[in-house]
Amino acid sequence: MIKLRPMPMHCALATFGLLLLFLLAGVIPGKLGPATAIFKSPVFIGLAVMLGVGLLWTSATRPASWRQIPFWVCHLGAVLIGGGALVSHCVGERHLLLMRTGEGGEPTTTFQSAEGMMGDPVEMPFPLSIGRFRVETYDPERYFLYQFKPGAKEGDSGNYERIATVPVRNDKTLDLSTVPGLPRELTAEPIQAGISSGNGGNRWSSRIPLGEYQLIWDRPQDKSIVAVLNVGAGVTPTAAIPFKINDPADYGGWRFYLMGYDTQRISWVTDIARRDPGRRAVLAGCWLLIAGVALMCFRRAPVPTLPEGGVQ
Repeated sequence: MIKLRPMPMHCALATFGLLLLFLLAGVIPGKLGPATAIFKSPVFIGLAVMLGVGLLWTSATRPASWRQIPFWVCHLGAVLIGGGALVSHCVGERHLLLMRTGEGGEPTTTFQSAEGMMGDPVEMPFPLSIGRFRVETYDPERYFLYQFKPGAKEGDSGNYERIATVPVRNDKTLDLSTVPGLPRELTAEPIQAGISSGNGGNRWSSRIPLGEYQLIWDRPQDKSIVAVLNVGAGVTPTAAIPFKINDPADYGGWRFYLMGYDTQRISWVTDIARRDPGRRAVLAGCWLLIAGVALMCFRRAPVPTLPEGGVQ
């Protein structure tokens, strides 16, 4: 039986130091393009594999003992993290998709890439569409009412002064009867403000001219965007998975992250589709690393052996 010798410490430190230099180079912005491309170089991948082999080698040369369990668990977690990341890097996929909402959002497997308007289309393994899209906001919808200054030149937005704030009612209309001093023709009936764009979305008129007055939409800050990812073609989808910002949808080994939307017409959403086969290994490695470090904290230190006479 071949007995392995412990890995020389200077070899482990040299490998780890080179990897650290690569990591630092990858986060420093440069003028020649994305610096993260350095992580795809064969040299970086080779060094990462060497570090993983070194961790396994070091674990295999440790003497068998219950006290070594935290050490083994930590090193196994680090190997799983690196191995899972390497698998995802080699065979994983990531696409930034443009997906239609509303009436134009029919199920399809071909999508335009949001990373380049003239880029090649992205083919997905199953039909997808977006349904029940809506935007949640922090503040209520409202419009500002401006009045044209007397004697000012028409068409200059700087010649309007704000005189009131008008909230949007639940039926997507504006009631100007609460604003004093307005002509009767403006307060007789509510003014339509919201225009439905289908599929649960709404498009707002950014400017509503009213003669010498005008209403300007005060766009509130977005709180979240919510939608349903429909999988499959036909009237009844195979799966309807709700997802939103920071809450992705999972289907068929893919994860879908809702990222943004067309703020003007709400006709498009941007979505990251990612197939990450090494993700579970990375998560398992993180938990093993945490457990190993915790076990090390509870490991009792060995009691030193005192010489004869009781004095060391």
